[in-house]
Formats: sequence, structure tokens, C-alpha cells
Amino acid sequence: MLEGILLLRTGEHYLGLYTPIALWMIFYAIVWTCFTIGLSATFSTQYRVLAALAVTYLSLSTLVDIWGALVQPVFALLFTGSTSTDAYATLGTASGPLWVRYAGRVNPIQTFQSSGRWITSLVDPTTQITNTLPNVFGICILVVFGAGPMLLGYYRFQRADLG
Repeated sequence: MLEGILLLRTGEHYLGLYTPIALWMIFYAIVWTCFTIGLSATFSTQYRVLAALAVTYLSLSTLVDIWGALVQPVFALLFTGSTSTDAYATLGTASGPLWVRYAGRVNPIQTFQSSGRWITSLVDPTTQITNTLPNVFGICILVVFGAGPMLLGYYRFQRADLG
């Protein structure tokens, strides 16, 4: 219905632009849901699950920047021999060497943001982003991020004594 109203008012189709982003957001929500279910099956108490979720989110979040303080220097040391990340302030962007784009995609939150822009560029001809391989790598990281704890929790839950 909204598409029809927008088509009548502006004469342009918007559904094709919003559908890939909506599907991307649903996929991201499913990844975090799988991660949470996996942690829930892995840990024995709800408080440990909550603590693990909080620590995971805070360590990956760009708001607290634990990722930038601890993980980015490790990637910089591996690829440049120095822990300085001043030249690579935002890992995963199009600027900088190729390793910077891949290192930024290891963080699921940064992958969500960067790959979301890439998915938009696939359907919107006015947006030009050509980082196909780092974005596909990031999507694979998201799949592992969701499926890994889920499988681990499944195997642990099968062996757990429920009595």
C-alpha cells in the first residue's frame, strides 16, 4: 500500500530499494538470535548467558570501542609490524590497504554496517561501492558468528544432564 502511495505522489518505485535492506536486517537479527540461543544452550544459568551477551556486545560495539583498543592494534601488528592504528581509524572501510577491509569485517557489528551499504549499492545505481570480496567475507563471518555458538550449544546441550 505504501508503495502505491509513493508511486502516485512521486512517480518512483521504492520497494526495490527497501526490500534488500529489510531482508539484510532480518538476516542480522536471525544471526544474533542464533548466537543468543547458542549461548543459552551452552551456559548453565541465565545470568551467565546474560553476562556473556553483554561482554560480547560491549567488546564488539563501536560505542565502547574495546574492539578499537584491543583488536585493531593486533591486526595492525600482524600486517604492518606496528600497533599504531591512527592511519586506519575505521577498519572495514574502502580506504586503506586490502587487509584493513577484511580485518574490519571480522567484527559482526561493523560487518552489518558496511555490508548494509554494499547491499544498498547493489540495488541503487547512485551508490557506488565495489568491495565485493570483503563484504562476502563479512557475511561468511556473520554466518559463523551465528552458527558457531548454536552448534556448540547443541552439542553441549545433548550431553548435559537435565535432571
